[in-house]
Amino acid sequence: MHYSNRPDTTTTTTIVHYYQASEHLLSISQVCERLSCSKPVVYTLIKEGQLPAVQHLSQKKVRASSLLQYIEGLPPAAP
Repeated sequence: MHYSNRPDTTTTTTIVHYYQASEHLLSISQVCERLSCSKPVVYTLIKEGQLPAVQHLSQKKVRASSLLQYIEGLPPAAP
């Protein structure tokens, strides 16, 4: 058996592709943390259609890609 200090690039590449391909669902609390806002604000964004959400079991979840699109669509901060 050959041991080396280098990571197995085949395994690393496979893991990266898996995570890029899968849709990560975020809880409302996780979305709040990332946006630095309260739950009512997130629920308002969802209700108004600004932030798409999905129903997962009995909870609303936000796809990580949807949150990224929302963030990228925000206007730049004033200087």
